[in-house]
Amino acid sequence: MKVNFFCFLSLVLLFTLTSYAQITVTGSSIAPVGTSWIYHADVGLVPVTIPAGGPNQVWNEPVHSFGYNFPSSFENPASTPYSSEFPAATHCVFTAGNYAYLQLAGNEFWQLGVGGTSLLHYDPTSLIMPIPLTYPHSPWTRVFQYEFQVIPGYVSTIRDSSIITLDGWGTLTTQYGTFQVLRTQERHWIKEYLNGSLTTNKQSVSYAWFDQHGITILSYTNPSDSVNFTTASIIEAELSPASAEQINNVVPQNFRLEQNYPNPFNPSTTIRYSIPEAIFATVKVYDMLGKEVATLVNEEQSAGNYEVDFNAAGLSSGMYFYKLETSSFVETKKMLLLK
Repeated sequence: MKVNFFCFLSLVLLFTLTSYAQITVTGSSIAPVGTSWIYHADVGLVPVTIPAGGPNQVWNEPVHSFGYNFPSSFENPASTPYSSEFPAATHCVFTAGNYAYLQLAGNEFWQLGVGGTSLLHYDPTSLIMPIPLTYPHSPWTRVFQYEFQVIPGYVSTIRDSSIITLDGWGTLTTQYGTFQVLRTQERHWIKEYLNGSLTTNKQSVSYAWFDQHGITILSYTNPSDSVNFTTASIIEAELSPASAEQINNVVPQNFRLEQNYPNPFNPSTTIRYSIPEAIFATVKVYDMLGKEVATLVNEEQSAGNYEVDFNAAGLSSGMYFYKLETSSFVETKKMLLLK
């Protein structure tokens, strides 16, 4: 699980009725501090079919059962335990007890290193992706190395050299939602050493679908040199809904869903609603086809007046619908995204 974990960590880092505009990952679109999600990982290789790449694809991922869960989040580098080792870090991703320190520098997004309980060393810095990144784009390379202590006196070193190709964009639907994504194909050449002696020389291939925030939504990895493999270890992200904030202490008399503001908007807007009793509530956003594009609220809430922000940076211009739903109330309103 060590190799697969760090491979996926390295990956971490409309107005028509039939198609979406592709996303672009920019410096300002990288997820802010506090963004959280859960990576679900399988316990071994499972059957997969590699879908076609290219522009404007519609990818539908079957439902999987997973054996591992890794809570993950973007953290403020300065408040993390290994910040002194990576003073140039502008971003930090926490996953399963490890901190990946990242730097946005000009037109490039770099991984500086990783700090964790078993990790001893990391070099050199490696290019996660050029910025801005949009399809099509020329391939880029990564070379990184990490070491960890297997048992006292035994240090394992893994050196990964890879070529990354941006091979498509489109809409990805998993069991955790629908996302606008870019997809990369990454070919790895991996050497493993134990106390400096070469023990393994192998290859692997991975595909990663990631959103405009730089979060990998889905990845396949196969320990071979074939780009058309039929089994893979799979990782899927379950993004946490945006937090709704209670805006005052007044207890409303009725359910109410207000018009978003601003409207039209680009790319963010605020939705306010009222709940007169403690109840489980959802606020979801849908496109013109009725496809869910975002879950903003999905939790038990006390009586009160709330607001939640919706960021449509990864969506194209057009009419969208947002719906407040509880066991005793449903209301839907329109909003217009103009870019």
